Amino acid sequence: MDYINRLLKEGRLNEAFAYIENQLMAMPAGAFVAGVRSELEGLRRSYELMSQYMMDGLPDPGREGQWNEIAVGLLTIAERTERERELADRPTLYYNVARTERYGVQTSIAEQLDAYREVTGRLALAPLTEDAATATGRLTRKSEQILSTLFNALWTRHPLTAADAEALERAMTDEGLPRHAKLQWISATMLALTEFFDARRVAFLAEAYRKGNRETSLRALAALMVALWSQRNHPLPRRLRDNLAQLGDEPLWRQDVATVTLQFIRARDTERVTRKFNEEIIPGMMRLRPEIEKLQDKAPASPEELLDENPEWAEMLDKSGMTARLREMQEMQEDGADVMMATFSQLKSFPFFNEISNWFLPFYQDHSLFESLPQELADLVEVITSTPMFCDNDRYSVVLSLGQIPEQQRTLMMGQLKMQSEEVNRMRAAETMTRDKRDEEIAAGYVRDLYRFFKLFRRKGEFADPFAAGINPVEIELFRPIFEEDDTLMLTIGEFYFKRRYMADALGIFPALAERTAPDATLYQKIGYCYEAQGEWDKAIEHYENSELLDSRSRWTRRHLALCYRMTERWDKALEYYRLLAEDRPDDPALALNIGLTLVKLRRFDEALPHLFKAEFLGNENLKSLRAIAWCTLLDGDLERAERYISKVLEAAPEPTANDLLNAGHVALASGHLKEAVSRYARSIAARDFDTDSFIADFDTDLDAAGLLAEVSATDRLMVRDAAIALSTTLGKSI
Repeated sequence: MDYINRLLKEGRLNEAFAYIENQLMAMPAGAFVAGVRSELEGLRRSYELMSQYMMDGLPDPGREGQWNEIAVGLLTIAERTERERELADRPTLYYNVARTERYGVQTSIAEQLDAYREVTGRLALAPLTEDAATATGRLTRKSEQILSTLFNALWTRHPLTAADAEALERAMTDEGLPRHAKLQWISATMLALTEFFDARRVAFLAEAYRKGNRETSLRALAALMVALWSQRNHPLPRRLRDNLAQLGDEPLWRQDVATVTLQFIRARDTERVTRKFNEEIIPGMMRLRPEIEKLQDKAPASPEELLDENPEWAEMLDKSGMTARLREMQEMQEDGADVMMATFSQLKSFPFFNEISNWFLPFYQDHSLFESLPQELADLVEVITSTPMFCDNDRYSVVLSLGQIPEQQRTLMMGQLKMQSEEVNRMRAAETMTRDKRDEEIAAGYVRDLYRFFKLFRRKGEFADPFAAGINPVEIELFRPIFEEDDTLMLTIGEFYFKRRYMADALGIFPALAERTAPDATLYQKIGYCYEAQGEWDKAIEHYENSELLDSRSRWTRRHLALCYRMTERWDKALEYYRLLAEDRPDDPALALNIGLTLVKLRRFDEALPHLFKAEFLGNENLKSLRAIAWCTLLDGDLERAERYISKVLEAAPEPTANDLLNAGHVALASGHLKEAVSRYARSIAARDFDTDSFIADFDTDLDAAGLLAEVSATDRLMVRDAAIALSTTLGKSI
């Protein structure tokens, strides 16, 4: 596909025709090849006719549009041809199911929908029969089997026929069909579009958005975003583009796009939240377990209680650093982060999740899965259904896991779940749930369902994960006008990226905002910081200077300008800004140190030393200031003072760094203490894990750049360096 994409991108349509024809010639004759070849010939005739009109100089205002349509047609044929070749023996789940669909009993999607409609109708009447329980159970399982088969057909049959698409749209508006089935068909359609582009499937999702209730519409919109993100490099046929453009006329379109977009953007943070939970919260609590067991008076029921109730718990958590971590997790949850992923990622090994369709099955109480549950668990299903903290996927995990634990533990967990559910429902009733809040819950739950599938399904490696690069609707053509016209929404998205340090994504938003809004010092600061975080110092300086023009007294801006000038080795400018900062805070040891270090870089040693001594005094002999004084006095040739300060560094540092020992070696060598120089250099090599090349590079750089050891002959330098390398080998053996 890469080759055909390149041909089309470069406008080489004749070569594209020839390439596809060659691909067809290598395939066995049959209905597929005959049908595709017929389509190809139709496109070729159109292209030849269009080319002839152009050569004859005839006006054709629709030429560009027709050219694009032919290119889209060629790409679509190329994709179908590739799929047909892969269908022969590719072992992924998609192709395994597709082969079953092709070579099994041939039943159209429309016929399967009719069969599902018939069995659900009978299921509705089952309670009226003499043996209601048996009939209900049998028909429930039959409906689930048909629904699973329908999912596979909607996922793998390609392309969707006009008749099947029409039947599917009718089914979505059939009030006699259950909610969970319609919502699952949306997901199956989306999953198909992550494999191959299909204009009818995209149009179906658009129609589901237009005609569905709030839940259906929001899920269809989320599915459409995933589909268009997955196919973002695929050109859209003109008719489909026109169809999608009409979505802008829907009354809640802009608001819904904003709601769903924010949920996809929040999903970007899920991996970080999960990692923090697994690598910091859980291990931290495990380390505290012995201390927790000593406090017998009251065991905490939840992390929140750990923070709020018992002073002894609070003191213990403060000392361990857990308080800050738990607070951060609470803030993430309040900000909409998916804190449940860490817990439920371990609960997807049940056989229920081996069936791909079940990952996209909305939670509903009449599923046959619940027939064999203990009565108390069956009662809990309704509680779980009404608990908004769970997505559908996790609701199934809760019920399945509770069914496998000891009764005493199960009773305890069920009690906690009921209490939490009642508390949440009380809060929701008190707040009087707004439509916006309800819409947000629907969108968040569905996005989390999708995230769990692409991250946790046992064969996830066979699927192109749309979350891998972070779904960003701002970059999708259909939705771009909404963001370009809504500065508030763009700012909200940019702030999310900025807060979570997705700097490249923030730079896709903030500069565009800066161009079309009134100059704003804070916005320029944030753009500058994004560039600074990516090491683009000159661009950072440009935007920090813009910010300074609007707010000339901002210490934050001045501090970052000083840093960026240092990183670009513009020492005069860095010094200027450090001195401006010091005007307000003359006794700041960090500023004194930075001024001194900058003056050292300018080789103004006499000016540097007073600032470095000031930093030493104010900072209580901070290691940074001691190192700076040692280096400055060495460069200035004050070897006695340099030795005194480098000795202080070696004594004060818990473990001297490789650079500390290198500088100590320089002092000893300059002072003529060659044996001590060799010893210190050898220890510097050892501190580098015996990386000799690194030592040689730093040794030569220091001596060349700083002009050190001018009195020591080149031969003596080499001999000392060589002796240090030899001694380091001995140190390595002793270790």
